[in-house]
This record gives sequence, structure tokens and C-alpha cells, in this order.
Amino acid sequence: MFSSQQFSSIFAVLQCIIDVMKAFLNGDWPFINTVLGLKNASATHPCPICCISSGNLLGSAQYRKPEHTHSRNCNHVRLLTIDSDRIVPTPLHLFLGISNRIILDAFSEVLGKELVEESLQHVTTIHSAGSGGRSDLFQLNGPEIRKWIKQECSNSLRAAAEKENSLTAEQKATHSILSRWLQQLHDHLLHKKEWEAKKIEEWRAAVDDIQQHWCAETGQDPFPKLHMLRHSLEFAERHRILGRASEAQIESYHYQYKKLFNEQHLNMANNEAERLRRCLADTTLRAVQPILI
Repeated sequence: MFSSQQFSSIFAVLQCIIDVMKAFLNGDWPFINTVLGLKNASATHPCPICCISSGNLLGSAQYRKPEHTHSRNCNHVRLLTIDSDRIVPTPLHLFLGISNRIILDAFSEVLGKELVEESLQHVTTIHSAGSGGRSDLFQLNGPEIRKWIKQECSNSLRAAAEKENSLTAEQKATHSILSRWLQQLHDHLLHKKEWEAKKIEEWRAAVDDIQQHWCAETGQDPFPKLHMLRHSLEFAERHRILGRASEAQIESYHYQYKKLFNEQHLNMANNEAERLRRCLADTTLRAVQPILI
């Protein structure tokens, strides 16, 4: 369709793909904010999709436009420009981040940290350094959370708590709500099929429930990923997909890409754009090699 020789960098190629093919922008939150020239998720306006303030994360705000300056990172130029409604709202990382808060923090607060740690022994594995992001070293990864849900560890945790101490009606109610949220996050954020109207309405009810009752049930303040749940609903309504467009497919390349970046292409440390391009080219060639053989 076009020759790559006319482009000055990999980002020029990606921008052309966005413009011509109406592609989605996919990745984790730091990556998306970086390529859009925005500050990180702790900024006063952390969302890459809209101009929401960090003091109103459960509210709504206008979708970002190229001329908006909210939390613009003046030290880094914008690498890509894309319509906000074509940014994938990080469904995998929403699932990981919110689920970890429920299991590690909220359940620990309601039923006791020691009991939660005992339950975690049935699902946790050894995490390989360099295979994922920083949070992967300190939190549960996707397979572990799915194992927690499928093995009904939430029910086992409650049974252990009741055996040790009698639970109050409030503790039982909170446990039931948190368990329901875990299941809903799993069923909707990782849903890879095309979304039907019924599924969208179910997710709308779940998002409303989580956002409206999060603070009361967990004792935690709203945080950016809680806000992004609303955008996941909007994305599913608009495009009828969510999990199918998620960043999950990218995660498997973390280890391979970091090894290329830190070892094989270290000689290009003075030219980061070219270093990134070479790493991306290598991983792409490896991905398509089985098809070419």
C-alpha cells in the first residue's frame, strides 16, 4: 500500500496506519500516555481518553482533542495523534489492577491479611523477573487471578474466616459484593466475543455498581483505573468489542522485547527511536516467521 522508505521513524509508520486504516491505539496506561505526550496516571488529568480531573475520577469530562493541554508533558513531544474514541481502554490492566485491590487490599481489610495470604498459597506462582511489568513482581498476574476465581477461593476464604471468628452481617455483605465484582470484571473485561446489547447492559449495571459503592465497600479512594471502567463501557458500546482488542496479546512480548532492548540493541543507546524501531522490527519478524516458512 505504501513504502516504508518515505517515513522518518517507526512512529511515522504507525501514524500512517492510524490515519489510513483507522487502527486502534493499544497498550498499557504508561505507554499510551507517553506516545500521546501526556504525563503519567498520577497527573492532575491522568486519563488519555478524556480531560477528567484527578479530583473527580467518578465524574465525566470531555474527550481529549489534540489542542487540549491538560497534563501535557512539556518534556516529551507527542509521538502519535489519534481520536480518543479509538484508544483501547486497557481492559486487561483494569482487570489486573482492580482485582488485585479487591483480593489483596479489600479482602484483607474485611477478613484479615493472614487468611488472605494463606488462600493465596493455592494460586500464586513464581514470577520471572523481566517477563512483565513492575506490578507483576508484587501483585497477582492474570492466570493467578483467574485461578482464584475458578477455584472459588473467595468462598474458601470466607469459610476460613467464619471458622476462626463469627462474621458480622456487614462483613458477609461486603464479601458477597466484592466476590460479585471479581466475577463481573473477569466475565466482561476479558470477553473476547462480539458484544450483544444484553452484555452491554449487564456491564453498564456492573460499572455503575462498582463506581457508586467502591469507596463504601473497600474504604479506598477512587483511582484512575476505576474511572477507566466507564470508558471500557463506552468502547464496548461503540465498537461492540473489548477483550478482543485488549493489550493482552502485547504482554507476551514483554520478556522478548526487553531482552532485545537491553542486550541486542544496546549499541543504539544514543538513538532511542532507532533502538525501539529495531526491537519492534525483530519481534514482528519473529511473529510472522511461522507464516512465511
